Amino acid sequence: MKMTKLSNRQILANQKKAQILEAALRVFSAKGVAGASNKDIAREAGIASPGLIYHYFADKDDLFRNVLESFPPPIEMSALAEKMIGIEPEKALRDFARAYLKIGEDPLVCDAIRLFVGEALRRETLGKALGRIVPDRIAALIAKYFDDQMKRGNFKQADSVSLAICFIGPLFANLLTLRLLRSDLIASIDIDQFIETHVSTFLNGAKC
Repeated sequence: MKMTKLSNRQILANQKKAQILEAALRVFSAKGVAGASNKDIAREAGIASPGLIYHYFADKDDLFRNVLESFPPPIEMSALAEKMIGIEPEKALRDFARAYLKIGEDPLVCDAIRLFVGEALRRETLGKALGRIVPDRIAALIAKYFDDQMKRGNFKQADSVSLAICFIGPLFANLLTLRLLRSDLIASIDIDQFIETHVSTFLNGAKC
């Protein structure tokens, strides 16, 4: 496939756009979408004119959707899920679970998740966008892995998306209750023991 070389202007434009997105994530996480102003975002991004934001994004909702789509954890988890094909379930699922739960160790990521959940509850269109970008994408990729395992004869025949939801659900619940709801009970559980229990229990039901 022929690669298109970007001009210096395009490279600078992409860098500026990324700079704005990173700044917007920090400001949105701190103030919420409604409370964040273009001036706040421009100041955080180190750009002189707040109006420059509208050169790259149609409005604040468009900016927020782009922040969602460029949010690193879903991209990283999707990339990890795509690499799972062909790896034995014990290793693949433990590695995925550990990487998923590690997301919560970054305070900015926790603030961002709290923001995304709050906005999804307040605005249906953004909630649908969040669902498409994060859980749907990751669940679909995990489902592909389970489909492959069923073809290899390692897993019982079942609906692969349902399996993916059953596997991801407890991880999300752990992340939510520990990092966002600050559960003392969940905090008392050793993370490695949780991963071992979750993966072993899941595989006991899924494997042939």
